[in-house]
Amino acid sequence: MYNSKDFPELSIFIKDTVDCFEKWNILIHYSRQPMAQESVCSLTKMTGRTEEAIKKAIDDLLMQGVLYSNENNQDNYHLSSEKAPIFEKLKSGMTDKSARLRLLMVAVESIRVKSNSGKGEKK
Repeated sequence: MYNSKDFPELSIFIKDTVDCFEKWNILIHYSRQPMAQESVCSLTKMTGRTEEAIKKAIDDLLMQGVLYSNENNQDNYHLSSEKAPIFEKLKSGMTDKSARLRLLMVAVESIRVKSNSGKGEKK
């Protein structure tokens, strides 16, 4: 069950992590399937995003320590065990209609701000 006390932590995590919809889609997928091991191809099919955009998002999430690649198979990615608690909270937040909308608004605002800052605009 979603606890509204988790919103500030989730909000910070989303603001720190999400700068494109591909990352948001990947985060939502792993919040629903925390034990999943996915490839660029499988995430591309699931999200409907381009392979290049998914690969860039995965590379960023690897650098941020959100995802890890398997030692045996570098093309499969899984959720970092140290990020599992925040993903459990995200999963819980996504089951609550009001919280889901608030979290999506945080993600969209983060994407907007970061995309504008990349264009030299200051907000």
